[in-house]
Amino acid sequence: MTRAGRESGFSFVELVVVITLIAVLVSFSIPLFRDARFFSGKSENASGLALLIRSLKTRAVELDRDFFLHLDLHSGQVWVTDSTMDTSALEKAGQEGITYGDGLRIINLEFPGGRGRDRNRHTLCFRRQGYSDRALIHLREKDEDITLEVRTFLTRVERFDRYVSYDDCI
Repeated sequence: MTRAGRESGFSFVELVVVITLIAVLVSFSIPLFRDARFFSGKSENASGLALLIRSLKTRAVELDRDFFLHLDLHSGQVWVTDSTMDTSALEKAGQEGITYGDGLRIINLEFPGGRGRDRNRHTLCFRRQGYSDRALIHLREKDEDITLEVRTFLTRVERFDRYVSYDDCI
């Protein structure tokens, strides 16, 4: 603004407000940049599975229903069901599951206490109240071991570029 001989420009207060708004927006985008590391590596299939898990945790709360991620280790098939599906919808979901190709193999699922290592089919539950089963998903892609850690209350899925077991933590 120009007033009787004064130069136009921004006041110090206006600049501080704009910089503060930019800082707030950047702080909300940091989790997106952190998750971008899943795509920067060599394992896009493992990244897709991690993002599926994260979205199921979020959708369970948003849609107020329980979701279930089914993993068949023998066939390598993964499918999702929810608590509102009837019997025919559950069967259809199992038939239309995703089979990861390009050398990705689900080795096993491990729950705390060593439970679940010797089974061929596993189910992870994502509850509408915001928590899920805690588990380690062991994958092998192109002769490299990858472990995805699903934590009970966090939406983030931790990725390890090696085989990590709950036994390692004892």
